[in-house]
Amino acid sequence: MVGAAFSPPPPIPTVYTEGMPSATHALTYDGDPPLRPLPERAVELLRVLAAPPRLVAHLRLVHDVAYELADWMEQRYPELSFDRAAVLFGAATHDIGKTAYVGELSGPGSAHEEAGRRLLLEHGVAPEWAGGAGESRAVPAPAASAAGVTAGACPRRAGRRPSMGVPPLERSREWGSVPGAAGAVRDSPAPPGFAGTHAAWAEPGVGVGDLLVSLADKVWKNKRVAELENLVVERLAEASGRPAWEEFLALDDLLGALGADADRRLAFQAAYPVLP
Repeated sequence: MVGAAFSPPPPIPTVYTEGMPSATHALTYDGDPPLRPLPERAVELLRVLAAPPRLVAHLRLVHDVAYELADWMEQRYPELSFDRAAVLFGAATHDIGKTAYVGELSGPGSAHEEAGRRLLLEHGVAPEWAGGAGESRAVPAPAASAAGVTAGACPRRAGRRPSMGVPPLERSREWGSVPGAAGAVRDSPAPPGFAGTHAAWAEPGVGVGDLLVSLADKVWKNKRVAELENLVVERLAEASGRPAWEEFLALDDLLGALGADADRRLAFQAAYPVLP
């Protein structure tokens, strides 16, 4: 919750798992499954925070799925406005708070959400990008049930970089040189704040970009959440003017295709240790 007291997490002992892939390996991996590089700004943050290998692997997977969702959204819904670069940055940093709460990489917990927001703010990321300025993210919600979608209504079928106010980040010695980390963040009139909202997609004022990152964070492992998908369908139907059932079927096809690769993604993530 924004404004809540923040207690630093307990120290985590540094354990190096000999013979297992490193965070740098996860960041530069270009094998199978093929994964797009993270945005440059996200790479810098992960270096500075010495992100654990498994976290880097997870962020690459969610970012790659978010990339696919953004591609599909732009092609099918050109009239629906969202900031693509903000979505990709959000997907690449949504769990960055787990650099402080490493135990939440392998167990339950939500402390990383507020920790992630604070870490981004401390490293010069604008509040609206970090998830701390709800008024900057507010997007008018569609009329209640205007699209006619409920949990039971559609059963599932078989340019410029923003000024962040900080100099280039110092690289951690553990990371070394990381080639090929392309991507940039551009200005957005109402960017999402993903580190603080990716698990709060049902709250009022959550924008399309937040929903896309939340969706990517589920479908990478083929997890389907009807309530989340229905919120996305409402936005799609409102933007396109097409019936909600038509938009549901289109989204369902896409998520089914993305989810089909979940086993390879899960194996990729599991190959990396929780601790560096």
